[in-house]
Amino acid sequence: MTLLRQLMIAIILIFMILFSANFVLTVYDSRVYLDQQLRAHAQDTATSLGVSMATALAESDNANLDVLASAVFDRGFYQHITLIDLEGEVLVRKSNSTNIDDVPSWFVKLVNLPSPAASTEMTNGWSQLGTLTVIANPAHAYRDLWRITTDYLYLFCFIVIFSYGFIGLVLGLVLRPLLAVEQQANDICERRFTINETIPKTRELRRVVEAMNRMTLKIREMFDRQVKLTENLRNEARIDHLTGLSNRK
Repeated sequence: MTLLRQLMIAIILIFMILFSANFVLTVYDSRVYLDQQLRAHAQDTATSLGVSMATALAESDNANLDVLASAVFDRGFYQHITLIDLEGEVLVRKSNSTNIDDVPSWFVKLVNLPSPAASTEMTNGWSQLGTLTVIANPAHAYRDLWRITTDYLYLFCFIVIFSYGFIGLVLGLVLRPLLAVEQQANDICERRFTINETIPKTRELRRVVEAMNRMTLKIREMFDRQVKLTENLRNEARIDHLTGLSNRK
């Protein structure tokens, strides 16, 4: 595996770890926030609906009680609304199933949002009339969390693909001097002593290129000295010093 590929994989892995940690924290914070919102919503509804239904309960107007409960319940944000009088008789009961067809079941099990319940005592003056219980429906919270999760996943996939291409381009430009160093080493093996004129700005790569240039110059000097020495020895062995002509050898 090339150095470029190893660096790209290492950077992508680090990025994935950081992004995953941020993703988990974001989903957890969103879950806590939605849970608090459900609890506050259930309590506010129980308090306000209890005040509006107190008069009808005091007058035993069951039809009006049902109308008031239905007006709130039909908005779909509640799982149960129950009104019980002092004798334990259920005067109003509204139920709604928690159907979350557009959210995967594994995500619902993983997040496991509670269904917070809120109760309020209904009174008329100093007289207690009954108890109103409101249980919030977490279906909308699951949908919001799933939307946040899918948006993060789409963003994550886009950033990973973009980063892979961008990092590959940048590292390719940064590590390009290594290809020149490799070619320079191959040229030395072929007795071609080329010098890299392009000096990279990266400190480590600049030192490598400068060291290779110095080594190339030294090897070229050594090779030139050996060539001259060989030529001198050949001349001494085959040329007559007095006449300058080839000797008997």
